[in-house]
Amino acid sequence: MDVCLRLREVSRVFLPNLPPESPCAVFGEHEMPEQKVEEVIDAQMFRLVDEEGRVRGALTMDDGGVALVFTDQKGTARASIRLTETGAPHITLYDDNGDGRGVFNLIGGEPTIGLTDGEGSLRATIGIHEGEPLVEMYSDDGQVIWKQPT
Repeated sequence: MDVCLRLREVSRVFLPNLPPESPCAVFGEHEMPEQKVEEVIDAQMFRLVDEEGRVRGALTMDDGGVALVFTDQKGTARASIRLTETGAPHITLYDDNGDGRGVFNLIGGEPTIGLTDGEGSLRATIGIHEGEPLVEMYSDDGQVIWKQPT
């Protein structure tokens, strides 16, 4: 199928104010070569690489679960979406060093956000516990120093 034709069709629906020639100006006028499309592909990892061949993302099996990991140009993990082997979801944001600094997950089916410091220590959580909101702040040694409700 002509890529520009398809982009124009999609643009009319989702981007009605975009000039009709815009999709082709961005993506270029060309036909997609005919390719065999597999119904099923089995693998333990799919890697997404940039034009330089650097891995920028991966869909992979991870400790019995599955993960979608995004990396920066240096190959450092910056964000991930994971399902544990029990099916519990986690979204993690990483700092420039690849250390997890913010986590959003479901614990026992209830949402929780955890924030860590540069040393990897949990410093704050906000979430729902037994159906009620809960906010906690922690000291360097992991002791609760502030909690609401008390």
